[in-house]
Amino acid sequence: WTIPSQLGQLTELKDGLGLSNNLLVGEIPSELGRLYRLQNLLLGNNKLRGTIPLSLGSISQLRTLRLEANNLFGTMPSSVCAKFSRDFSTFYADCAEVDCPCCNFCCSDGSSECTCPFEETDPILCIP
Repeated sequence: WTIPSQLGQLTELKDGLGLSNNLLVGEIPSELGRLYRLQNLLLGNNKLRGTIPLSLGSISQLRTLRLEANNLFGTMPSSVCAKFSRDFSTFYADCAEVDCPCCNFCCSDGSSECTCPFEETDPILCIP
């Protein structure tokens, strides 16, 4: 199964889109960037591949982004990192494959075991 691009038409969706743990394959559709009001985008623990779409930076209310345990690579778009709020955000990714300066939880080897790279310097960022 893939993530249908038509989900981007659910522009009134606010609280969250939870698709974690579904063995989804393919790329993250750029159309998800149309979910401007979405607060939580949960795509972790699938088999998604490719890069993270720049369009996710259009999700202005984004608070939680879970992309860990997939086959994503590249750099977290700066437009997505711009949504990171020190007080409200929780961003997860496989930081060995995805360069993610704004992720406060880094996972590795496709596992759900994640660490916080800010533990010693800024522990407040490590509270999920």
